[in-house]
Amino acid sequence: MEKLVSIIAVNYNGKDYLEDFCNSILNTNMDDFACEIIIVDNLSKDDSVNFLEANYPKITVIENNIKNYAKAINLGIKNAKGQYIAVLNSNTVVEKNWLKGLMDIICLLYTSDAADDLLCVDLGGRRIIKKKKHTTKTLAIIHHYLTTNTHVPIRSVQY
Repeated sequence: MEKLVSIIAVNYNGKDYLEDFCNSILNTNMDDFACEIIIVDNLSKDDSVNFLEANYPKITVIENNIKNYAKAINLGIKNAKGQYIAVLNSNTVVEKNWLKGLMDIICLLYTSDAADDLLCVDLGGRRIIKKKKHTTKTLAIIHHYLTTNTHVPIRSVQY
């Protein structure tokens, strides 16, 4: 079964950054897995939703009914179909192999961890949380807050 990664981003009046963000995500190396991209809009007033729908039909756009970052992330996760979740900010520009590096690290970590663990890693591949006996399907959350137009570096991590 092919691995599916759900890439979730929250947007609020970020139309000026969306083109760079979406293009960098769509240019991600996806040789070893498939991706779905979900952008949750937090009541933007800058025509972000129309811009996304007109220019990026492969991206799922969800309109949040309240301006709340945590609710938006949860709404994105609730609608995600992937076994893995990657959370980014919509003003991020990622490098082509950013996700391959993370998936390699996660797959390496999962070979030594029980299948029912919840595993969270940061962009350097360092464990943030490892919790036993998670009751839902295995989920890896990759979460990092980045400043405007910051490129995401990936480095090899040995365990």
